[in-house]
Order: sequence, then C-alpha cells, then structure tokens
Amino acid sequence: MAASPARSSRPFGRPARDTGLESERNHQPSEAQILFLLNASEIQQRIERGPRLRELAKNARGRPAEIATQLFLLILSRRPAAAETAAAARLLGAAGLPRKQALDDLVWVLINGKEFSSRH
Repeated sequence: MAASPARSSRPFGRPARDTGLESERNHQPSEAQILFLLNASEIQQRIERGPRLRELAKNARGRPAEIATQLFLLILSRRPAAAETAAAARLLGAAGLPRKQALDDLVWVLINGKEFSSRH
C-alpha cells in the first residue's frame, strides 16, 4: 500500500495539507529522516535512473570541479564554496572509483545534508 502524501512527508517536518501552517513545520533533523534517506530504495532508483544525472555521467569527461558545480546547481540550486568544490573534485577524481559511482555518492551526500532537507 502506498503512503499518503501527508504520511510520507511527516519525516521531513511538513504539516498536513489541510492546515499547511509554517508554524507547524519542524526544521530539526530527525532519526526518521536519516533512516528514510539512507534506506529508501525509491531515492536510490531515482538517483540511478534520473535522466539528468545519467546525462552528466555519460558526458563526465570534464574536469571534476565543473561536474561538482553542475551537481550543486542541480541539487542545491547554488554554486559550491571553494572547500566544497575541492572535496567534491577529490571524490570525483578518486583513483579506482568508477565515475558513475562517484557521481551517485556525491548526490547521496548532497541530498542527505541539512541544507537539502530543510530548503528543498
């Protein structure tokens, strides 16, 4: 049985749609959020099958810093700070790690951050 929208949004602090008051929203991270994001096969499938990420992986011959910037813009709607670019570029340029796996890992890092869950 599929979860109702109100039920599935509860881990992320959204109030039920019948009220929708901002004052009812909880922005604090919770264990339920962490477990959902870490274990949700739906999220994993969306990451692996997402057309924009597939296209980026397919054309990922560019410099790691440029790819990191594209991912930050796609997921967080902002450019990464210098330290974030450097860390992401290290991950994307890691020896022995397939580029697609590195991209998937970076996406997981970005969507599991507090910025993504509280702003998007």
